[in-house]
Amino acid sequence: MPSSAPADSGSSASSLEAAAFRSLEPEGALGKFGMWEARGSRACKKNPGELDSALQFRAIIVPVKVQIFGQIYSIRGELEEKYVQRLAKFVDEKMHAIAESTGIVDTQKLAVLAALAIADELHSLKTEVTDEEHMLREQAERCLTLVERALKQTA
Repeated sequence: MPSSAPADSGSSASSLEAAAFRSLEPEGALGKFGMWEARGSRACKKNPGELDSALQFRAIIVPVKVQIFGQIYSIRGELEEKYVQRLAKFVDEKMHAIAESTGIVDTQKLAVLAALAIADELHSLKTEVTDEEHMLREQAERCLTLVERALKQTA
């Protein structure tokens, strides 16, 4: 998604951060992260009235402070604090691994590459699960056929 912030490494952190949040907020895609804010960003949503009407949240929980690639974020939502911290640690580690292997320093580019890498992992796992479900279904059908044959022979 194109961003209005410059992509060079000399961009200010707040403009990169604001651009990253604009690009990370497709309509209705906040999921269980109902409220979020990034310290120092003008792209924050702090007021429930500012949220899309399609998004309904049962509770607004005390913000969880996390650090991702040197930037502090305050995340509010329905997820447990420890889980949000684990997610943030996972994203942080992914961004650092990509930065080390590519030499890229632009935070926005690293965030996009990390998102793509995580999406690839998710897609691969979903495909693997689907394949395993298919294999188990075939095995169950074979077992059912064997049981039916055995029952016919004993009848």
